[in-house]
Amino acid sequence: MKYIFEDSIGMLSAKVSRGLGLGLEKQFAKNGFSITSIEWTVISYLANKGSQTQNQLVDATGKNKVFIKRLVDKLENNGLVSRNTFDSDKRYNKINLSEKGITYYKELLPIVENYINQTCDNISELEHAEMVILLKKILNNI
Repeated sequence: MKYIFEDSIGMLSAKVSRGLGLGLEKQFAKNGFSITSIEWTVISYLANKGSQTQNQLVDATGKNKVFIKRLVDKLENNGLVSRNTFDSDKRYNKINLSEKGITYYKELLPIVENYINQTCDNISELEHAEMVILLKKILNNI
């Protein structure tokens, strides 16, 4: 494939990702929630995957360890997550959504679903499914 800047998958996916994050944050604020898109990502990941280590959150988000530690600290201070150490190795923590975090997730989910539906308004279910398949293929090739 020939490289064409305007059609670059990297550039387009970065713009889409950034745009979705900023738009989602606006939707949260419009609905009275003070949360960033990366905080949503972590809360959503924990809600869907269950208890995770900080390293698993690093892998899932693509953020560095220091960033994730600070983010988890903030979520813990807000009562949305809790840390539990492993009995076998006290250096590692499992991060869990608290009851408050689960409630928060359930309150935010309709906002996210509505926003995603708006952004995908002129995309058919088949096109969406094909896009997901293609993005997963690219991820596997990386």
